[in-house]
Amino acid sequence: MIPTLLEGEQQFQVSLDDAPVGVCYTLPDGRFVRVNEAFCHLVGYTQEELREKTWHEITHPEDLAADQSLAGEILTGRIPNYTLEKRYLRKDGSAVWVNLFGKFVRDEAGEVRYGVGVVVDITERKRAEEILRREQELLQTIIDTIPVMITLYEPDTAVLRVNREFERVTGWTALDGAGMSLMELCYPDPAVRERAQEFMAACREGWMDSPLRTRDGRDIETSWANVRLSDGRQVGLGMDVSERKRAEEDRERFAFLVENSHDFVGICDMEGLPLYMNTAGMQMVGLDGMEEVLRTSVEEFFFPEDRAFVRDEFFPRVVRDGAGEVEIRFRHFKTGEPLWMTYGVVAIKDASGRATALATISRNIAERKQMEEALRKADRRKDEFLATLAHELRNPLAPIRNSLYILKMGGDDGTLREKVTEVMDRQVSHLVRLVDDLLEVSRISRGKIELRRELVDLARIVQNAVEISRPLIDAAGHRLTFDLPGESLTLEADPVRLAQVIANLLNNAAKYTEPGGKICLAAHRDGTEIVVSVRDSGVGIPAEMLPRVFEMFTQVPRSLDRAQGGLGIGLTLVQSLTRLHGGEVEARSGGPGQGSEFVVRLPAAPGDPA
Repeated sequence: MIPTLLEGEQQFQVSLDDAPVGVCYTLPDGRFVRVNEAFCHLVGYTQEELREKTWHEITHPEDLAADQSLAGEILTGRIPNYTLEKRYLRKDGSAVWVNLFGKFVRDEAGEVRYGVGVVVDITERKRAEEILRREQELLQTIIDTIPVMITLYEPDTAVLRVNREFERVTGWTALDGAGMSLMELCYPDPAVRERAQEFMAACREGWMDSPLRTRDGRDIETSWANVRLSDGRQVGLGMDVSERKRAEEDRERFAFLVENSHDFVGICDMEGLPLYMNTAGMQMVGLDGMEEVLRTSVEEFFFPEDRAFVRDEFFPRVVRDGAGEVEIRFRHFKTGEPLWMTYGVVAIKDASGRATALATISRNIAERKQMEEALRKADRRKDEFLATLAHELRNPLAPIRNSLYILKMGGDDGTLREKVTEVMDRQVSHLVRLVDDLLEVSRISRGKIELRRELVDLARIVQNAVEISRPLIDAAGHRLTFDLPGESLTLEADPVRLAQVIANLLNNAAKYTEPGGKICLAAHRDGTEIVVSVRDSGVGIPAEMLPRVFEMFTQVPRSLDRAQGGLGIGLTLVQSLTRLHGGEVEARSGGPGQGSEFVVRLPAAPGDPA
């Protein structure tokens, strides 16, 4: 049985097909009974085709079990609703990732009547996350497998640790050398060993070429660079230069990876003192050079409220597990601004397994965080809009229901019938305006609005707009004044749409101005532009709201019982229609109680004489 719509839902259903997200109704057995056009577009089926299917049939097989499990818990009443990410299989066989909010509606006996789902396409976000994950894996693989020999020395040249590439090329490990140091094993020629020790002690810049004895007795040619760390230890970077060309290419790739990477790359000791940081890392956090880096504790890179977590929880976990990753804010040292990063840390351990340093490759995810915050704000605006919509629909429905009751009880009283009919007509007209506004915004957002341009005098547009808004202005007892030039201001525009723009601004001023207020409509020429402004003596706009008043469903905060009517989309229509004409609109206000002014700038008609 197809579920019937609850009272009041019929009006909301009018705009479902124009909704920007998919909406579907299903029976407890999973059959689709009602879907909107956005849902059909998402999965590639028509409404008729979907009525022959269940949601199980179009759910990706890998997601079906988890989806059914959640739905089962809802059916049994364990949870009232659920939100999850899943994949639908489109008609053409491709998969689309969605965020699904599902809920089952029950009757008075508690039996499930039908389920309703709201579906948002998140395929692009999932694709971006997968690309990011693969890049991180690739970067870690490069670091783990790069063909460069690395040795860590104490100041007395005792070898603490060698990497797997050193062991692969030479056959020696840091634990080798019974009775002899690893240095003596690798450099059996005293003259070569002395030159190598001198090179390390001086920590000269550049590379030192020298022969090296492998464990199986072969002599190979190697080239070494030496880096002295702040604690006196030294890191040797070596290559088997018997294939010099390949080694040079790998070294350049490694240098590009670290120094020219956009990521933050750094090393610190176990006391939290930096040992190295690449140029991109220094620029990212606002440090001017390696000297400043070396005297800055790692804890100072984070905000005070996050330092205990990094010091007492995250770093111990990295040492225990060998690696760790967390999303956290870095602190810009010059501006103090937060910088969201994926903070990946690897423990550098010696041959005994003791952690001796921590290395990080961290990625800036500020843009992703901004996108997530934008999504959260959009979700909050959606919730606010739904609450406003319910309130606005309920307002006219109540007097309509009362009028019907009066008609039923009033008999043949003609005067009473006439008054009641007027009330019903007025409230139905209000409902129609609400739905018309929703449809208008939807058409604009989908590019369905086509302007019918003509050469038109601004005075004619103003006259039509005032005729539309006059009843609302007069009902509130406002005084409307004009400041218009004596000259003709000609535009190449759609007169109906521009009248709608000015009427919406006048209506907005009338609604947000206390009874008996003042409204001024002014116009003038400014170079090649025609400027129209609507100024009122109303409630004003808080400074933090000025950048947002043109966003969809945005209204100056107020409780619903003080709502002025409408859905908060009038100014969105104003901005959209103005931009379609090649113009811009700006909101101004001195703050609460200081009134508001909206200024529309439109291009004058080409060749229009000043």
